[in-house]
Amino acid sequence: MESDDAEKNTNGAVNRRSKRAAAVAVGVGVVMTLGIGVSHATLGAHRSGASAWTNVARQMLSVQDTADDGQFVASDWRSNRGGGARLTNQLGFRSTVTHTVVTGPEVLAEIRACRSNSFTPMSCGAWNNGR
Repeated sequence: MESDDAEKNTNGAVNRRSKRAAAVAVGVGVVMTLGIGVSHATLGAHRSGASAWTNVARQMLSVQDTADDGQFVASDWRSNRGGGARLTNQLGFRSTVTHTVVTGPEVLAEIRACRSNSFTPMSCGAWNNGR
């Protein structure tokens, strides 16, 4: 009787392991399938006192104030569909503002980091399109 119970437990453990392995394989397959369509990488831009970056899907933009100088920072952006605007961060030193700026098939094509100046227009770094 004990050997029958041991055999059942062994088979049960083997079956559970097989089910787990199958579930992991399916999960990996789903992740790989979903990942195939994503051909973007994050974009990053820097300017003295300001940093900006996108998420991997290039739909969210973040801008951080990296200088304790009393100036605000921003990031200009342009999309693959011709849209564009500026995301501003006026929260102060070490703060980050993140916002979804485009949705759907539209993605961020290029960004640049900017810093305010006391008596002149914004000072911006070069545009970065990931190339």
